[in-house]
Amino acid sequence: MIIHRLAHHKTRLRDHIVAGKPQVDEMITALQSHIDTVLPGDAQLAATQKIYNLMVQQAYVLTFADTFYLIALLFFGLLVFVPFIKKPVMEDQSIETHG
Repeated sequence: MIIHRLAHHKTRLRDHIVAGKPQVDEMITALQSHIDTVLPGDAQLAATQKIYNLMVQQAYVLTFADTFYLIALLFFGLLVFVPFIKKPVMEDQSIETHG
């Protein structure tokens, strides 16, 4: 279930991160200018990789939230059965002392 939710969130997030969107272009430009001053090499590739890494990180966070929500639902769903639990029968375990 976790793997399927992770793939689902990655797909949904990837659909929203497309070149040509003003927000995406602004972020790539800002990252490129920062990376150019810090690291030599292909700044556009590094900026794109950084955006991808952020997308994957957010997909993991959403997947964790989904899993936590499912566990909470399971817990509260099982609370319905608590009144039907019987107390265990306690056997007499008294210790006899010999004097």
